[in-house]
Amino acid sequence: MGRGATWVLAILLIGSLGATPALARAPRIAQIALQAEEAALQNACQIGLADDSGAALASNPWWTGSNAMWALAALAALVFLLAVVGINKRRQQRRAYVDALRQREDRLKLSLWGSGDGFWDWDIASNEIHREGLDRVLGMSEAHAVMDLSDWKAGQVHPDDLQAVNDRIYQHVNGHVDYYESEHRLRSARGTWVWVLARGKVVERNDNGAPTRVAGTVRNIESERQQQHDARVSTEVIRIMSEAVAVLDEHLCFRQVNPAFEHANGYSDKELLGQPWSILNSPRTDEKVYLDRSESLVQCDRWRGDCWQRGRDGVDLLFATNIVQARDRETEAPYYVVVQNDISERHRTEQELRFLASYDPLTGLANRNMLMQKVATALPDAQRAGTRIALLFMDLDRFKQINDSLGHTVGDELLKAVGDRMRASLPSNAFLARLGGDEFTVLLSEPCSMEDCEEIAGGLTVAFAEPVQVRGNEVSVTPSIGIAMFPDHADNPADLLRFADGAMYAAKAAGRNTFRFFQQEMSSGSRLSVALEQSARQSDGLNDFSLHYQPIYCAGSMRPISVEALLRWSHPELGVVGPDVFVPLLEESGSIVNVGRNVVREALRQVGHWRRTDFPELRVAVNLSTLQLLRLELCADIRSALEEAQLPGNALELELTETLVMSNPEQAIRTLSELKSLGVSIAIDDFGTGYSSLSYLKRLPIDKLKIDREFIGDLQDDPDDAVIVQTMLAMAKALNIHATGEGVETPAQLRFLREHHCEEVQGFLLCRPLPADRCTDALAEAMRVAQSNEEPQTIGTHSPRVI
Repeated sequence: MGRGATWVLAILLIGSLGATPALARAPRIAQIALQAEEAALQNACQIGLADDSGAALASNPWWTGSNAMWALAALAALVFLLAVVGINKRRQQRRAYVDALRQREDRLKLSLWGSGDGFWDWDIASNEIHREGLDRVLGMSEAHAVMDLSDWKAGQVHPDDLQAVNDRIYQHVNGHVDYYESEHRLRSARGTWVWVLARGKVVERNDNGAPTRVAGTVRNIESERQQQHDARVSTEVIRIMSEAVAVLDEHLCFRQVNPAFEHANGYSDKELLGQPWSILNSPRTDEKVYLDRSESLVQCDRWRGDCWQRGRDGVDLLFATNIVQARDRETEAPYYVVVQNDISERHRTEQELRFLASYDPLTGLANRNMLMQKVATALPDAQRAGTRIALLFMDLDRFKQINDSLGHTVGDELLKAVGDRMRASLPSNAFLARLGGDEFTVLLSEPCSMEDCEEIAGGLTVAFAEPVQVRGNEVSVTPSIGIAMFPDHADNPADLLRFADGAMYAAKAAGRNTFRFFQQEMSSGSRLSVALEQSARQSDGLNDFSLHYQPIYCAGSMRPISVEALLRWSHPELGVVGPDVFVPLLEESGSIVNVGRNVVREALRQVGHWRRTDFPELRVAVNLSTLQLLRLELCADIRSALEEAQLPGNALELELTETLVMSNPEQAIRTLSELKSLGVSIAIDDFGTGYSSLSYLKRLPIDKLKIDREFIGDLQDDPDDAVIVQTMLAMAKALNIHATGEGVETPAQLRFLREHHCEEVQGFLLCRPLPADRCTDALAEAMRVAQSNEEPQTIGTHSPRVI
């Protein structure tokens, strides 16, 4: 063999030696390799290539033998076998590595899919961002998976969030924070903005440690943001609610309270949280209420009711409470939402109203309503038992003079003292009530005789023999008492009270400070006066009285400019009574003051309604009586009525007769001047029928003269009346005051007044007095006629003058 064979043999030996470590990892192959080496060494010795110690000899080449050739072939086969084994090993390792990568990728994809997250990978060198799972996060296809970072920022990130996104990624890439995390808005496939949560971290760096790659996840948090928003809204709503709201756990301990709850109970949230609701329990609430509340929450998951709670300051408040059970979404543990309203003030008001419905607030005695209930109950009992009951009606003599001279405060104190003295002098079975004003009643429902009534009534007169001490004043009052009995005089509560009232007037007529039993003749001669007194006694309304209204027109345009309020009385038993009958009786009894006050209030209320609807400049005229004009409270009453109706003074016109003014001209001037300061107009009614001093007439602050109907009615038949009317009109013009012609009944009378420049007219030709609703229609029709210049039509009949 030549030199090439020697090199091959050397390479094979070297390869065999280099493969020995690999053989060590394969026992069978290692055994074959060792055997081949031994054979090669033995053969070398035999052909002189080595001595006994293995040292090579230079005499004859070793490869010249046949054994050497077999050894070389074996080594070549061994090397080939080792190469094949190494290649297979590397393939298996690569396959295992690829399988592991695929499994890890599959697990990552499944994890992201299961969580709903997407994946993103930012290559800093190429400035490209790779995204996966866009369909889950933004509803996009994978065609949008790779984008240039600049395009992503410009088209995908909300402009308002871009700066924050840049700042956060910068903080992480530069090593200021360990992780990148950002909540921002991205554009969805539909073009809407969707809130996402992006998290990431640097995953690759170059040899210098600079970041080259950042990867992370992105999640759609739109629903979470909405839930957070809803929770914030709910929390804010609860916080600003005016109702007191608390959240209790399953053991009814406080978990949350709003400011209104803190304010209502006086405790701060820190003092309440963790505490049981029972710390607010009040002894004013029966324990049964609390037990019923707990049972209802267990059985029905809700409770509604009123309960008292004791606040931090020890004050008990009544709350309307509504409790509803709810459950935690995660743990399913129950909790309770409590909503409360403080109804303490309403409760006090209701209690007061209940008291006022049955009791007199000044004296604390029963009122008319409770008295009538008592009488209605006592009558059937007495009828079944065949016994008598009695009703004593007591009125204080000359109380009005005491009230006027010493003032209403002293008068109120006197009434309370009278009630106390009556309680002390009456038997325990007597039921005492105050009807109003200075009127008291006593119901004797136990079996009683006329002698018993005489004894009790006599005892009341004796009880007031001594003066009453009121605010340092010794006030002497005496009672006039009327007595009516069942079944002797009446068989129903209304008649029993009415007849006792009539008997009281008989006691007054007998000289006062005495008592009288009802007698049948009292119901005939004085029935009208008694009924009128009963109707006029109401202090807060007109009762059986009502108002009719007669329009007053501008003589030129026939436009209505005001209405005169006229009083009517229709008694449920006596029927309609004319003003010429009841007005003198009212003035004689002094009741005209109270009735007149209520007339002004009602008239202003009605004209206020008209002014706010179709007649913004309409005025109302009301007649004044002598007693009203002489009272010091007149101006205060008028001012109060105007304020109550929310009207200016020029909405009211007060009419007085010449006789009334001239009865006390100096006081009239003072009173009328004060009324004028309120803006009220003053008119002299029935002018020409009384006595007028021109000097006083000139000084009076009057705005109008109303020419009496007696002169207007005879204009065509009596030339003297025509001259008188012309003179009156001329005088009114000279005094620079208006004139009104009353009682216009014919077109001729209307033409006369127009021709002589009378500014206003009133009478049957134009309109009769009507109730408010019908007067509204008449005013509207008059406005229509005035605008169309039609002739006025007759729509009523003449009514006599009333206050």
